[in-house]
Amino acid sequence: MDIEKERRLTLDKFKALHKKDYLPAAMLDLLEKVANLQLDARETVQVPKPHEAELAEPVRRSQGAPILPREMFRVDKENAGALFEELLELACAAEGPLGEAAAVIRQAVDDGALAPLDAIEAYLAQDIEFFAEWEPKLGDAPRTLSFLAQAATTPSAIALGEVLSEHLDSSRTWLHGHCPVCGSLPLVAELRDRAGHKHCTCSFCRTDYRVPRLGCLFCGETDHKQLTFLTTKEEPGFRLDLCHSCKTYLKTLDFRELDRRALPLVDDLDSMALDILAAKDQWRRATFSGWGF
Repeated sequence: MDIEKERRLTLDKFKALHKKDYLPAAMLDLLEKVANLQLDARETVQVPKPHEAELAEPVRRSQGAPILPREMFRVDKENAGALFEELLELACAAEGPLGEAAAVIRQAVDDGALAPLDAIEAYLAQDIEFFAEWEPKLGDAPRTLSFLAQAATTPSAIALGEVLSEHLDSSRTWLHGHCPVCGSLPLVAELRDRAGHKHCTCSFCRTDYRVPRLGCLFCGETDHKQLTFLTTKEEPGFRLDLCHSCKTYLKTLDFRELDRRALPLVDDLDSMALDILAAKDQWRRATFSGWGF
């Protein structure tokens, strides 16, 4: 999907989201602006290409090694740094806990106590301790810094993911629980075509890859007695694939009988009611949403 088509689809989907009473209008306005800023950044991003020697050899990839682990991804520093600043200003204008947390981050950046690129590198490296040190300072919105770092990094991650995915054989089913490009966990899955082939979207680089239809991607469980799914009449086209062995779920989109086009990041937000329902029954999601919460 090209960026202009994605921009139009994003607009249409957010219009539909605003009709849902349980999703706060202020949150939707903010996330729509974030999505559009990311699309703007994707039009200009230029990521440094990795050296061939850094990429996993075909034999290792056939055994489950990702082409390039996410901690080895390089970002367009100028692009990511500028986007971080735009996102921070957007967050500073928000009311409530988010605006208060953003003000703390703004002051830290201005004082030299925090470098945006350090936060971006920490997100790439999945440095939990880096963000944990900031969380107590950010009041009732403790994940604000990680949200900003993730959102600023995403255009670079997508761009490099597109380059690296050229090494994939799209006709083959990936048998491992992580992304074949960067090694991150899947964000959501989608059933496609009449046969219901299952594809996943990576939570980090957004690579699309085909996986087995049955089985838990997180613990490897294949016993059908341990694998069930959850749907609701209020959320047609969405389901949660549940694994009783690890008590984890993967959200799956199934629009085959609906007049809808998939846009995983926004569709994940659209179906948040299912996440809330699952949490009440103590089911665990393996990743945060694509928005970092």
